[in-house]
Amino acid sequence: MKTKIQLKQTITLRYPANRMNIAQITNMQARLYPLITQSGKEIILDLRNVLFMDCCAAGYLISMSRIARSNHTRLTLINLTPNVQLLTDTLKLSKIINIPRKRNNNIQNIISNDTQIVKCTHLF
Repeated sequence: MKTKIQLKQTITLRYPANRMNIAQITNMQARLYPLITQSGKEIILDLRNVLFMDCCAAGYLISMSRIARSNHTRLTLINLTPNVQLLTDTLKLSKIINIPRKRNNNIQNIISNDTQIVKCTHLF
């Protein structure tokens, strides 16, 4: 049974590097973890710059999504490049993480009307 999450704020983060692997995950963790543990937020992770993602990064995103869900927060990945989309499709990550199918998503089309975007920043 899915529970509806009441979101109060949306925080958008753009991942700046072209690779998302174990080396970058340690840098990302310090920024992302405190956000996903706050209740009632939507964290949108813009991956338009990521050309390569390894399985460690995918596993990390799964873990962060589960932690977010347990804190009534939602993690959304947007603007996946074809290589990253192929990995997420192969691993069926869209069953675990919110991943809209369209590329070049307008953030306003993703969030609900009653939420407010509070910041758009680079991840690190």
